[in-house]
Amino acid sequence: MIMLMTAKEIDKKLTEAIKRFGTYQYEDKRSYGIMDLNPILENLRESNDPGTVLKILMELDKKKRNEVLVCDLVCGLDDWDELFDNEEFSSHMLLQKYY
Repeated sequence: MIMLMTAKEIDKKLTEAIKRFGTYQYEDKRSYGIMDLNPILENLRESNDPGTVLKILMELDKKKRNEVLVCDLVCGLDDWDELFDNEEFSSHMLLQKYY
């Protein structure tokens, strides 16, 4: 069974990347410009649980600083049909906000 990353763990990775590259780089180059999003995206996809992924994204979205990251994650998951076909996710404000 896969150990799904928590919102706190993802936020910590972003914090480390911002410390390393700076806020300007994060805002200018987006999150994928300062960190490797692929392991996070793969981890979320491997969960095969759109509802849980939505909860993680919503938790991340509570911090204003994370808006760029959440947007990049939503866009990075756009090829996951089960997520975007999920009624709860497809009608959620998070999707409307970032996609």
